[in-house]
Amino acid sequence: MSKHLETSPNNLPTQLSSFIGRERAMAELKSLLSTTRFLTLTGAGGSGKTRLALQVATTLLAEFEYGVWWVELASLTDPVLVPQQVASSLGLSEQPGRSLMDTLTGALQPRKPLLVLDNCEHLIAACAHLVETLLRSCPGLHILTTSREAFNIPGETIWLVPSLGVPDAYHLPPIEGLVKYESVQLFIERATSVLPAFRLTQENAQALVQVCHRLDGLPLAIELAAARVKVLSLEQIATRLDHSYRLLAGGSRTALPRQQTLQATIEWSYHLLPEKERILFRRLSVFLGSFALEAAEAVCAGNGLEQDEVLDLLSHLVDKSLVAVTQRSGEARYRLLETIRQYAQEKLLEFGEAAHMRRNHRDWYARLAEQAKAETLEARQGSWFERLEAEHENLRVALGWSLDQQEAETAARIGAGIFRFWLLRGYISEGRLWMERALSGFSEKNAVRAKALNVAVVLTIQQDDYKRAKTLAEESLDLCRELADRKETGYALNTLGWLAHTEGDYAGAVTFFEESLALFRELGQKHDIALVLSSLGLTVLSLGEYERAAALCEESLAISRERGDPSSIASVLTNLGIITLARGDVERAKELCEESLALRKTLVDKGGCAHTLTILGRIALIQGDDERATACYKESLTLRLETGEKEGIATALEGLAAVAGMQGQPVRAVRLYGSAQSLRTMLGAPLTPIDRSSYEQTVAAVRALLDEPTFLNAWTEGQAMPLVEAIAEAAQVKVREHITPSTVPAPLDTPSTSPFQGGEAITSGTALALAATYDFSQHQRVLDLGGGIGSFLLAVLRNHPHLETTLFEQPDVAAVARQHLAGTPVGEQVNGG
Repeated sequence: MSKHLETSPNNLPTQLSSFIGRERAMAELKSLLSTTRFLTLTGAGGSGKTRLALQVATTLLAEFEYGVWWVELASLTDPVLVPQQVASSLGLSEQPGRSLMDTLTGALQPRKPLLVLDNCEHLIAACAHLVETLLRSCPGLHILTTSREAFNIPGETIWLVPSLGVPDAYHLPPIEGLVKYESVQLFIERATSVLPAFRLTQENAQALVQVCHRLDGLPLAIELAAARVKVLSLEQIATRLDHSYRLLAGGSRTALPRQQTLQATIEWSYHLLPEKERILFRRLSVFLGSFALEAAEAVCAGNGLEQDEVLDLLSHLVDKSLVAVTQRSGEARYRLLETIRQYAQEKLLEFGEAAHMRRNHRDWYARLAEQAKAETLEARQGSWFERLEAEHENLRVALGWSLDQQEAETAARIGAGIFRFWLLRGYISEGRLWMERALSGFSEKNAVRAKALNVAVVLTIQQDDYKRAKTLAEESLDLCRELADRKETGYALNTLGWLAHTEGDYAGAVTFFEESLALFRELGQKHDIALVLSSLGLTVLSLGEYERAAALCEESLAISRERGDPSSIASVLTNLGIITLARGDVERAKELCEESLALRKTLVDKGGCAHTLTILGRIALIQGDDERATACYKESLTLRLETGEKEGIATALEGLAAVAGMQGQPVRAVRLYGSAQSLRTMLGAPLTPIDRSSYEQTVAAVRALLDEPTFLNAWTEGQAMPLVEAIAEAAQVKVREHITPSTVPAPLDTPSTSPFQGGEAITSGTALALAATYDFSQHQRVLDLGGGIGSFLLAVLRNHPHLETTLFEQPDVAAVARQHLAGTPVGEQVNGG
C-alpha cells in the first residue's frame, strides 16, 4: 500500500495513527466501487466516515491509473466555491473564457480517476449539482463521498457506516474474546498511545465494555474517552458517562475545531438544521432507546410542530444521520445514539420544554400500558409482548418520572397494565420493585390500589416471598370487599388460594378458589374462569381427586382455546401433563408438555418454559432418557437464574441430582441434594408431605450407593455450598457413554407456587423405577414406612399381586392415600398402619 502511495497519482492525506478493524466493511465498499460510480458513506458525526473513506481510497490506488484525489470540504462555507475546491485538489487552474465546470469535465472526461469528497453535509445542494454534472460528462469517473446526509440523486448508492462492534455488557466474554471486538481494539490502541503502561485486565474489563457500550461504538467518542486514561481510571471514565459528550473533549489540536470534541461534532450537525428540525430533534430526547413513529407524533407535536409534519421532519433527521432507524417485527423503530440524545436533552432544557415533553411522554406510555392490559389477554398477545419489549426502556422512563413527580397512582396504573409482560418475559424482580414503590407512594383506598396490590402479590409469589405476599393479599381482599369490587375480589381470593396451596392447606385453598371461581362465573370473566379452574384442578390433584382435577383442567383448556389465549393454553397444557403423568400415561403427558413448551417459546415466556422443562425432565428420567433429562433440567436452571425464581432453582438442582445418581455420580448427587435442601430451608419452601416421601425414597436410593461417612460429608458440603458453586456443580452433570445406569429412581418434582404456571403433582415415576429394579417374588409381605400415597406399593402389587402390603404414613397424608388407593384395582390389598 505504501508503494502505491508513492507511485500512484494521489493527494491522500497521511495518517498518523493506525486504522483499526472494519475488514468486512472495507471488502464490501471495494466491491461496491467496482459496480457503482457514485457511493456515499453516511452516518452520525464521529462514526468514522472520513477515516473509512480514506482507508478505502488508499487500497484502491492501483485500480485507478489516473489517480485518487481527496477533496476536503469541511472548512469551506460558501457553496459557490465547491467547484474551485475540487479543481484545486486536482491541481487545475481556472482558464480564461471557460467556466470552471467545463475545465473540470474537460480534465476528467477521458480518464478513470476516483474523486473523494469529504464532509459534504453543509454544502449538500452544491455538491449534488457538481457530482451529477461530472458523472453525466465523465463516463470513467468514480466518486466516493462522506456526508451526514445522503445526496438523493440518480445513480447514488448509500452505505450507512455502522458503529464498531461492542461486546454484550450483560454476558461478558473472557479477555481473549473481548479483544476481538473492534471498539475494544480501538480503545486499547489509543489508550496505549497516551499511556504505554495501559493494559486490559480482568479487573477493568467490565468498565471498558461499559464505556464502549455507552458510547454506542462511535470511533470518535471511543478515541476521546481513551485519551482520558492519562488522568482517570477506566472505572472513573465509565461513571462519568452520564454527560459523555462533555467528558469527551481534548482531541487532536490539528483536527478541525468541530472534530476536537464530541460536543462540537454534534453541535455542527445541529446548527445545520432548519428550525423545525431542531425543535423535533431536541424533543425526541425524551425517548430512551427506540421509539415508534406514532409515539413521536403524539409526544412531540404542538407548540410549533403539527402532528402531520413529524414524519417528514423525522425522515430528514434520519437522512442527516442524527436519528438511526431499524426494523423490528415489521415496524420502523427510531433512536438517537446516547451521546447525541444527551446533547439534545440539554437543548430541550435550554428551551424550557423538558417538563412539558416528559409529561407528554409519560401520558402516552400510560395510555399504551392501559391498552396492553386488555391486549395481552387476547390472541394477539404475542405481538403485544414484542411491542412492550421494544418499548420497555420508555416504559421504565414513564414509571420513574411518575414516581419522581409524586404521581405514584399513575405509576401503579402503568405497572398494572404491563405486569403480564413482566411476568412472562422474566422481569419479575423489576416489576415487583416498581409496584412496591408505587404502592408506598399513595394511600388512597381506590380501585387503582386494589389492582396494584393484586399485581404485587403475583410478582411476590413468583419470588418465593410468601410472608410478604400473604400480607399484600389480605390487604387487597379487605380493600376489594370494602370497595365492593367483585372482579378484584376474585383476583385476591385466587392469590390467597395459591398461598394456601403453598402452605399445604389444600382444603383452605379449595375454599378460596371456589369462591373466586363463583365470582368470575357471575361476572362472565372467561379468562379468569379458565385461570382459576386450572389452579383448582392442581389443588384437588394434591388431594388425590384425579378425575376431578382432569375435568377442571379440561374445562379450563376448552375456554382458553375458545378465546385463543396462547399463554393460558400453554399453562393449562402443562397442568394437564402433570395430571396425566400422575395417572400413569407417560406418553400423553409428554405430548401435552411438548405442545405447551412450543407455545411458551413462541411467547418468550421464560418462567413458563422453565416450569414445563422440569416436567419434561422428569418424564425423560422415567423413560430412561438421561440425556434429554439433563438438557431439560439445565435449560430450566438457566431460565430460573434469569428470572430469579429460587424455588425453581432448587427443583432443577434436585432433577440434576437424580441424573447424577443414575449416571453413577452419587457424591455429586448428594451435594446437589444438600444444596437444594439448604435453599428450600432459606426460602421457607419445603416439599409437601406427599412429595417428601417420594423425594426421600430417591435420596435413600443414592444414599445406599455410599457409605454413611461419605454420604454425610457430601450432604454437609452441599448445604454449605454457595449457590454459585452449586450451579457450577450442576453444570458438571453429564451423561456418560457405556455406563450401566444406577438404580436411583426418577425424582418427583416439587409443587410450583406460581398461580400462572401451574403446580407440580404426584407421579408414579419413582415407584415404577424402584419397583422395576428389585425382585419381590421371594417375599410374602412388604411394609412401606413413610410411603406417601402408596405409589410404590401399587407398582409392586401390579407385578406381584400375591404380596401382603402395609402402608404407614402421617394422618394427613394417609387420608389422601386412602382416596388415591380406593380408585385403583389393587388398592384394597394395601393395609393402613
